[in-house]
This record gives sequence, C-alpha cells and structure tokens, in this order.
Amino acid sequence: MMKFFLRLQQGVLLLLGIFGLAGCSSMKIEDFAGKEPRFIPEEYFLGRGTAHGVFFDRFGNLKKSFVLGLEGRQEGDVFVIAEDLRYDDGRRVEREYRLRKMDPHTYEVASEAFDGPGEIRSYGNALNWSYTLREEIGGEIWHLHFNDWMFLQEDGVVLNRAFAKKFGLGVGEVFLTFRKDAPESVGE
Repeated sequence: MMKFFLRLQQGVLLLLGIFGLAGCSSMKIEDFAGKEPRFIPEEYFLGRGTAHGVFFDRFGNLKKSFVLGLEGRQEGDVFVIAEDLRYDDGRRVEREYRLRKMDPHTYEVASEAFDGPGEIRSYGNALNWSYTLREEIGGEIWHLHFNDWMFLQEDGVVLNRAFAKKFGLGVGEVFLTFRKDAPESVGE
C-alpha cells in the first residue's frame, strides 16, 4: 500500500512540474520594441500573400500540413484579411479576419471562426495574436485558445509560431511562413 501512495505522490509531482513548465514563457511583446523592420499588419498584409505551414500535436507528431492564400484590403477604419486555407487531406476553409486599430500597438480582431473578439499586439518586428478559434478536429468542433507569434524578417518573410490550448492544456503547435506575392506585371 505504501508503494501505491509513493507512486501516486510521484505522479502528482510530475504532473505539477509539467503544468508549471507549460506556462513559463517569459517572452513579452514589449521586448520587441525598436526591432526592425516594423511589423504593421495593415501594411504587410495589404494585397496578396501565401503561407505554408504544419500542425504538430502535443507529442510533437506532425498531424497536418497546409497552404493558405491571403488577401488584405482596407474597408474604412477596418482592415480585412481574407484567408483561403487548404489542408493536405483536401479540406478547404475560408475565413476573414477584421482588424480594428485601438491604439498604436493594439488591434481588436474579429472573425466568424472565433469565440468572441481576439487581440493583436504589435511592437517592433513582432505581432502577438490571442484568440479562441473554433476548429473541426475528428468530426467535432474544438474551441482552441491560441497564443500566436509572428516575426517579420528583413527579407519580407514572416515566421509564425502558434501554441494551441484546450481547457488550459497544450494540445499542439503551428509553424508557418508567410511571403508576400509579387505584384502582377502590367499587361499580364
């Protein structure tokens, strides 16, 4: 009986350690103030772009890859990003994100795919998105909270790493790269 309680205690300590480490990121968006090039979403995402990405489950296994097309446009005081997402299994999802600038560093973002509004914070060359996405997984709708980091590089490529949680527990990670599409030549 003593061995059972000792193993139970060890298991509880292990779980507490795992959960404690899961929330220990010290990265803050303000840490990127002054970094170049400045990442202003309504400037970078204006026009067309393409992204390629992958989704890893909580164990680090590659579960899906995808390609998405983006097109950004200004509509009055709202900036709209239309997304056409194509998964490797053939599933296709179209979404729109509507960004409203609240102050020099904060945007409210709305989407029909979100549970309520999300937020984007912008400092230097980084964006940090926070939102809850409704995503179909295994025939069910999951409500996933994302902590989504984007970093603009000097060559115009954006590196994106997003962490997904459900009920406060990490369920996966997305990694993708964005690139602006070259403008079409006159006469094409």
